[in-house]
Amino acid sequence: MLKKFLFTTLILFMAISLTGCISITKKGESTGTGLGMFVTGDRGETWIRKATLLTPGAQDANFSGASIFTLANDPTDADSIYAGTGQNGIYYSYNGGDGWTQAKSLLTKVSGRVLSIAVDPKDRCSIYAAVENKIVKSSDCNRSWEIMFTTATADELMRSIVVDWFDSKIVYALSYTGNVYKSLNNGISWAKTAGLATETKEMEMDPNDSRILYLATDKLGLFKSSDSGLNWISLRDNMKQFDGLIRTGYGIEIDKKHPNTVFYLSKFGLLKSGDGGSSWSQVKLVTAEDEVVFRDFEQSTVDPNVMFVTDDKTLYRSVDGGATWETKSLPSITRVGDTEINLKNDKILFVGFRPAS
Repeated sequence: MLKKFLFTTLILFMAISLTGCISITKKGESTGTGLGMFVTGDRGETWIRKATLLTPGAQDANFSGASIFTLANDPTDADSIYAGTGQNGIYYSYNGGDGWTQAKSLLTKVSGRVLSIAVDPKDRCSIYAAVENKIVKSSDCNRSWEIMFTTATADELMRSIVVDWFDSKIVYALSYTGNVYKSLNNGISWAKTAGLATETKEMEMDPNDSRILYLATDKLGLFKSSDSGLNWISLRDNMKQFDGLIRTGYGIEIDKKHPNTVFYLSKFGLLKSGDGGSSWSQVKLVTAEDEVVFRDFEQSTVDPNVMFVTDDKTLYRSVDGGATWETKSLPSITRVGDTEINLKNDKILFVGFRPAS
C-alpha cells in the first residue's frame, strides 16, 4: 500500500512539474495572475481572458499564467493567432482565440523565450520563430520544428523575423545587437547583410514594396533600407525638430492602404510620415512626452483611422486617424508583452502580458 501511495505521489508531482504555466481548473474557476492573454471585442471597453487549451476530458486547462512576449497574426486567416511565451514555447489558435493548442514538439528542440513569430504569407503551414538566439521553423502547421539558424554567441538574441510577402522564400531576422540576417531559400541558409551595432526593437516591411524595410533601435532612432536590407540610412536627421527622445524607439507601423505612410512610436511619443520617412509630424497623444513608457502601436487593416497605443496600464485608442484619443484601463498591471488587432474586425484586440522585469 505504501509503495502504491509513493508511486501515485510521484506521478502527481511529475504532472504538476511538467505543466509549467498551464493551469488545470474545474469549470467556472478562474486563475488570474495578471499574466497571459486578454482580448477585447469592443476596443477596450471590456476585457476577458482567452487562454483555454483544447484538451480532452472534463477538466479545463489554460495558460493564464504564461508570460506572453510576442503575438502574431496569420496574414491569410483572421481567426488564426500565435502567442510566444517565456517558458512554454508557442500556443496557437485557429478559432479567434476561443481555444488554443501548445506546439509541444517545439519544446523538444529549444527552450527559452519566444521573441518573435512570423507566418509565411503564401504557406500558412510554414511558421518561423525566434527563440533566444535561434531561429526555428515548422513546415507542417506546428507538428514538428527544426532549428534553422543559431547566432555565433548565446547573448546575441534574435529580436524580429519578417517574411517577404512578395517572395516568401526571402526571410529576414534582426538580432538585439543590430545585426540583420537574410535567407533566400526559406530559412535553409542565412547570411549577415548589415550590422548597426546598437540595440534594436523591431523591424517592419513595407506592405506596398517588399524591398523597403524599417528598423527601430533603442538608442539611435529609426533606420530605413530601400534595397532589401543591404544598406540602411538613419532617419534621425529628418526628425531633428523633435528632441532626442526620438532616439529610443518602441515600434513601427506602416499604413497598409496609404503608400509611404509610416508611424514611429518612440520615447517622444507618436510620429507620422506621409513620404516614406523624409519628413515627420507629431501625432499628439493625451500624455506628455517622456511621461510613460510606451509598449506598442497598432493600426487597423480594415480602417486606417482606427489606432491603438499601449503603455503598461493604459490603452489609447483613436478612431479618427489620431486627431483625438480616448484612454481605457488595461486588464492587468503587469508589463504589456505585445498586441495584435484582428485582421477583419478592428474592435477585437489581443493583449499579452509578461512580468515587469
